[in-house]
Amino acid sequence: MINSIILLLTFSIIYMIIIEIFTILFRLTGLPEDKARFQVISLLTQCGFTTSQSEPITMSQKRRQLAFIAILFGYTFSLIIVSTLINIFLDMSASDMNTFVGLSAIFTVVFIVIFILIKLKNANRMFDKFIDKLYMRLRKHHINPITVMDMLGSNIIANVYLSNPSDSIVNIPLKNSGIRKDFGIQILLIDRDGEILENIDGETYLLPNDNVIVLGKEKSILQFFGQKES
Repeated sequence: MINSIILLLTFSIIYMIIIEIFTILFRLTGLPEDKARFQVISLLTQCGFTTSQSEPITMSQKRRQLAFIAILFGYTFSLIIVSTLINIFLDMSASDMNTFVGLSAIFTVVFIVIFILIKLKNANRMFDKFIDKLYMRLRKHHINPITVMDMLGSNIIANVYLSNPSDSIVNIPLKNSGIRKDFGIQILLIDRDGEILENIDGETYLLPNDNVIVLGKEKSILQFFGQKES
């Protein structure tokens, strides 16, 4: 029985870790963290989600693929956890009940402590930094990868890394690139080799390897920076 309870606790912790991993993966496709976490929990628990909330998933091929994998993980772990619980109760005798209650209380406390540790800001920040560094290495192999940071109505705030920019958008004044006039995109700031440029005007230049924070329509941002809608 003790082995079964330990196994159940182990699977529960793994389940929490999987939630965090899929949340990060959905974030890398452009979903804000709160929406990514909501979608992941909905997919893993098979609780479903409303039509308006599911639109960001259904409209992107990458997110649909991730959602399919998350659903498979959810079904698998649900079966494992339920079958483990059934085995615990089938193997339990009347004399084991007190032991079960005591062990369950202990493991519940341990589980809560682990959950709190995962949610601590410092631990979460360190984990995010590690993932961000890993992501920065991976994203350099893509053409101007875009990460959505937030959604404001029909607009998005996004981070664009100019890994392979077109000559039509770099080394020229922004007023000549058409970014504002033709695409309706506003540049909020530029991170250039660790230096933050906040006073952006028409004379500002974009350079290769800039990290740019922009505001605008997702479709326009994808078009301007040379990406296809996924």
